[in-house]
Amino acid sequence: MKTSTGSVRSPWVLAAFLVLLAGCRYHPDSLADIRRLPQKPSHYLSARTADRPLVTRSRQEVLMEEYDRAFFLPWDRGGPQVTRQQVTAQVGKYTEDPGYGENYRRHTHQWAAVIRANADLDGYPNTCRRGITVDRSHLRMLPTLRPLFADPNQPGEGYPFDILQNSSIPANTPVFISHTSKDGAWCYVDSHYSSGWMDSRDVAAVDSEFVREWRGRKRMALVRDRVPVHHPQGGFLFQADIGSLFPAQDGGADGTRIWVAVADSRRNAVPVSTTLPQDAAVLQPLELTARNIARLADELAGEPYGWGGLYFNRDCSATLKDLFTPFGLWLPRNSTHQASRGGLYEDVSGLSPKEKETVVKQRAVPFFTLLWARGHIMLYLGSYEGEILVFHTFWGIRTRDFRGREGRTVVGHTAVTTLYPGKELPDADPDYAPILPRIEAMTFLGQGG
Repeated sequence: MKTSTGSVRSPWVLAAFLVLLAGCRYHPDSLADIRRLPQKPSHYLSARTADRPLVTRSRQEVLMEEYDRAFFLPWDRGGPQVTRQQVTAQVGKYTEDPGYGENYRRHTHQWAAVIRANADLDGYPNTCRRGITVDRSHLRMLPTLRPLFADPNQPGEGYPFDILQNSSIPANTPVFISHTSKDGAWCYVDSHYSSGWMDSRDVAAVDSEFVREWRGRKRMALVRDRVPVHHPQGGFLFQADIGSLFPAQDGGADGTRIWVAVADSRRNAVPVSTTLPQDAAVLQPLELTARNIARLADELAGEPYGWGGLYFNRDCSATLKDLFTPFGLWLPRNSTHQASRGGLYEDVSGLSPKEKETVVKQRAVPFFTLLWARGHIMLYLGSYEGEILVFHTFWGIRTRDFRGREGRTVVGHTAVTTLYPGKELPDADPDYAPILPRIEAMTFLGQGG
């Protein structure tokens, strides 16, 4: 690495500069909660209830059936989920005001016009085929990997909040391919939880025989992150993480046998057999117990924050969606929908902070209840030394300086905290930093709703 004046510097130096430019302070693990609280969720298990099933076997079977219906819905629809009017409005929204790019300079209208023309929306939908992802990928709001920031000089509107990043998507996820861009580089796809533009190299078409074979098998669910998946003839295919699913084969002494989809020369999906490490995956559904949930949460603790799955990291809702995938418990992709559709919803917005604390302690089920504040969602772990603890992925703590200017103290990873993270910070925003007063609902997972 060069170090002389004007030379190429470490990307970490650049990242630190961008964070400062966006009104953020970066203090690794600076919060007192993170320093003093054990960061493994399994530390907070109750020996009395850790292995007790959280739902009956019959109820988990129902949840698994619901998961299957949601997971394979793109193959069952027979048409696009998003209409031409909707996708045209979406493209128009982000090209009429194209914001700022990765160099923190405004995108030009010419830049936006080229993207809009390549989207070729007059012919939408021009593809209409069932497909499957053959690599992990991103779902974008426009057919480009270039970022769009609202205002890099404002906290929460610069890095890492690329407005065009809708979600990441694991390899071997069923999709419906609605449309292909003019240059063929992008496809617009619907998955079981989100829609968007995907790099066309990351998807392949499937026929009826493939669909029948693929969905007729039991599935293996990843219980570890960063698992390399290789072609049986050699060569790396992709990385699989918690939240990934693959059709199962018989196990063997050398590992866990699965099927994976690869693309042939005509971009049609072909199944191939390969092996995972023995401890990397389990048959879905894994039994819903607090101990099993905690084991998976331990794997996710400390993982970096990723807005919309940026860099294949997770935000708050992605963490919870992936966490419960091995259990066959389907959750929507964003926090608002997880709260309202993830289980039995209970509104607590009208209660005082003290009343909310009492209700949560009395009624919430450790490791199986979500707590929702507008724009954020967390998993309740229980009480510890008299305080409510939650497991969540978050970017940072909102701050206000002596002039009233908004900023952030960056955390940027998945952590165990109280509902008052950063309370020791002298500039923590008193109207936003405390989470407990902002909680609006509890969601009891596994129950109808």
